[in-house]
Amino acid sequence: MILRLRLPTGRTAASTVTWDCGYIRPTPRMQYTASSFTQPLTGFFRQLLGTRADLKPPTGCFPTSASLTTHTDDVCREKLYAPAFRFIGRQLAGLRWLQHGRVQIYVLYIAATLLVLLLWKLD
Repeated sequence: MILRLRLPTGRTAASTVTWDCGYIRPTPRMQYTASSFTQPLTGFFRQLLGTRADLKPPTGCFPTSASLTTHTDDVCREKLYAPAFRFIGRQLAGLRWLQHGRVQIYVLYIAATLLVLLLWKLD
């Protein structure tokens, strides 16, 4: 602890950016996204994941713009969770009449449920 306290004496602490992606002065045009970091995996599994890319390459001797946009849908959400929750939602839609916004009725539901559970445990 003594050594640690003596180390910064007489020195100025320099500050810098935490992460600059290897560029001296990054701008929003040069930003890295999650797609950049996962590109090796999404590229390898492109057929399975259905990754779509929209490339506008630079043109001419002195290009002014170029862009690359990729989009990968969440396969589990689109193929598994969303259909399952839609199905459950359709099945439970018939119970919407129970939700009418009156607190007194909700308390009655709770009391009736507790009464049924107590009677069930008495047997």
